[in-house]
Amino acid sequence: MANEWKTLGSYIRRDGQLNEEEIRKIGEWKGTVSAFDQYPTSVVYDQQSIQTLAEHSYQTWVRGREATEQEKKDWEMSAAEAKRIYTSAFMATYREKVAQQDYIAGKKTGATVTVINQKHEGEVHTYWVSFADPLHFDEVQDFPLPLVVDFSEAPVSEGTTAATTSSYGASSSGMPARAYASSDPVSSSQQKRQLWDGKLAPIPSGQSHAQSQSKTPQKKKPRLYFGK
Repeated sequence: MANEWKTLGSYIRRDGQLNEEEIRKIGEWKGTVSAFDQYPTSVVYDQQSIQTLAEHSYQTWVRGREATEQEKKDWEMSAAEAKRIYTSAFMATYREKVAQQDYIAGKKTGATVTVINQKHEGEVHTYWVSFADPLHFDEVQDFPLPLVVDFSEAPVSEGTTAATTSSYGASSSGMPARAYASSDPVSSSQQKRQLWDGKLAPIPSGQSHAQSQSKTPQKKKPRLYFGK
């Protein structure tokens, strides 16, 4: 890439403002090169690692640019914004190229969703996500609104019923019994029976299957929505 060898001053316009388009192109190119160089043995997937990689790439790129004293001063005034533009372009392109290589290699098929940022405040959990689907579009798409999982006003769900069994009739293996219910009437002289590992074992007299059931602990149901 010819722009790679430009001086630092080449990315600052005559009015002293950053040439954002050129910086973005450099970030994209560096992200592409890193993705292909690292794939598949040293490629990274999590947001923090990709961001660290992008920031290191930015610092290396800036140090490698020649600049006059005035150009250095002009650059320092907008260095934070330049870093943001470069790293954002690097990260988006890196994720995109890795996703494409994964698809080609058969590691991932179809669309994938990646959490690119997250915030947790008490019972409210917010996630920013991006979508990659190399089969249908070339670039990774960042969803404009975060996904919010909100437990703060969540109603409590009713407990579910689970069967429990008595140790009466259990085998030496200690495994739980499976209830066996018959549709035939049971006389007072007959014992209700339960089936365990293909063998019938008696249930204690006076205890019904309904009495041997208990409820699991109640759980909150979160409110899910896209928004700030």
